[in-house]
Amino acid sequence: ALLYGGMKESQPQAEVRLEDTRAEAFGMLLQYLYTGRASLSSAREEVLLDFLGLANRYGLQLLEDSTSEFLRTVLNTQNVCLVFDVATLYSLSALAAACCSYMDRHAPDVLLSDGFMALSK
Repeated sequence: ALLYGGMKESQPQAEVRLEDTRAEAFGMLLQYLYTGRASLSSAREEVLLDFLGLANRYGLQLLEDSTSEFLRTVLNTQNVCLVFDVATLYSLSALAAACCSYMDRHAPDVLLSDGFMALSK
């Protein structure tokens, strides 16, 4: 129906733009939709955060939960502030709480990180 329904996508040479996402993250999403699996451990952090955003945008709750859980396992001083911002943006309270807990335990290092200065207000 998508390719033959008279929409823009059905036109020869049509280009569908994906706004506000990386192609790599969207590719991961397509792989998940077709296979039910996603390789999170091999993805870069910024791609994982985009992937999490796509799961949130398209209402894929199970994928959002599992990606959030994976992100909790890879928190470090350099990424915790960025992950916290994303968790707050998508109202992921468990992930945000995990970030806060990590920041509390590693406060001196987090305060000196580049990510701390980039935290949103």
